[in-house]
Amino acid sequence: MNRKEQYSIMRGAGSVLVKMGPCPMCHKLIFVDEEDCPHCGYALTEEERQHMIKRIEKNNRYSMAFGALFFGSLFGAVVYFIV
Repeated sequence: MNRKEQYSIMRGAGSVLVKMGPCPMCHKLIFVDEEDCPHCGYALTEEERQHMIKRIEKNNRYSMAFGALFFGSLFGAVVYFIV
């Protein structure tokens, strides 16, 4: 599967997660498994790639926690006003 197909899958289905992170040099989004940034040509090291993966997973955890808190509060408010 080429990059264009992966990108279209990512945009078309919200449940399919493709790991993308910012390039350390130009800060544009790139796929984690890229060896070079397609925008600026920066060669990613394995250490930088692992750092990107940890950062993505950390952001996903915070997003899920915030979503659970928000929707839990929303549900509680709806139940409060109905009862």
